[in-house]
Amino acid sequence: MKILELKRAIQESIDIGAAKIFDPKKYLQMLKAQRKSRLSKNS
Repeated sequence: MKILELKRAIQESIDIGAAKIFDPKKYLQMLKAQRKSRLSKNS
């Protein structure tokens, strides 16, 4: 039973594919831009 679960988890990882490169600086810029956009819409 555990082997089947492990095989499924491995296959799911393979199917999802490689992770995208995460750039924290770009992510923070995006969050700030979204916040600024929301604040300007509410004003």
